[in-house]
Amino acid sequence: MDEKLARGLARELFRNLQKRTSLETDPATPIVRKLLETYEVHGGVAESNLRTFAADLENQFRRLDQATVSSRFLRHPVKSRVVLETVRPGCVPGSEQPGMIARCYCFVFQRNVLKVIETVSHVSVAQHAVFRLFERGNMKSDSIVELVDSITLWVPTLLFTLFGPGGARVPNSGPVVLPFASGLLLGNTGRNYLEGPRQGPSITDFRRGGRKLRRLAAPFELDEGIPTISINTYVSNDELFDNQRQIVKKLVNFADRYRALMTKLRALCALGYPDQEVMKLLGEPDFEASDVTTLHELADLICRFFETPEWSIHARASSIRSTRTPQ
Repeated sequence: MDEKLARGLARELFRNLQKRTSLETDPATPIVRKLLETYEVHGGVAESNLRTFAADLENQFRRLDQATVSSRFLRHPVKSRVVLETVRPGCVPGSEQPGMIARCYCFVFQRNVLKVIETVSHVSVAQHAVFRLFERGNMKSDSIVELVDSITLWVPTLLFTLFGPGGARVPNSGPVVLPFASGLLLGNTGRNYLEGPRQGPSITDFRRGGRKLRRLAAPFELDEGIPTISINTYVSNDELFDNQRQIVKKLVNFADRYRALMTKLRALCALGYPDQEVMKLLGEPDFEASDVTTLHELADLICRFFETPEWSIHARASSIRSTRTPQ
């Protein structure tokens, strides 16, 4: 695609994302406002109507562009509940350029209280990377959901590998790559420092008479903050070096083999696990002993991948380029 056209499409996409991130211009705001009124003003929903009520909300969210929506019913002897999950791209300002994030909302409907779990996938995609995807990756504007799905599939697994039990297990954990559109998204790990309860994953109760917000324990939380992955640019398959093509091949093979496990881990992080309050609300995570074993197996494979000659070449080149800022 022509460079000027690609830059224009990236800027327009991020302008739209900024509007969707602002409370005043987000098309989801009227839906959420009416939902909160149901609980804070009218006192909630009759238990016999919970499924119908949640299904109507699900249909409204599905009509929004760039949204992934799912729901399920949790049977309980006293307090049955319906869980509605949505994932939508958003926009955050950066020191030099804005970044795209994945905003995850979990609405837990009960008879007289609505609980909203808010998490943000630990990844940000720079506007420059999206510009390169338009220019070199043949991405269309409506492919943004596919991009969000792809990067959020990988991020929890990579963070578990780098910052899971035992701390950072990879000596040089600075540069990271994610496969997408037959090429590579290039980025690096970092830290998001939390300031107060309104930063980081949270859960809020909405009921007649008021609301209460509490911060949740993040799935990968360090003393210095929450580890994150920042995607800075994209390199198409035609531009990759031989060692980078081998990286793409290995990562795609990992995803093909472990997709079910990676999808399950992503879902648990989006729901606020392993926070104790979330486990009390939604139940023990659907993560069997065999899943834990397989996750450690995958983490070990990725660790060994970071020790391959192909990755060493890429990491050295990345450290050289790190002083250059994409425009």
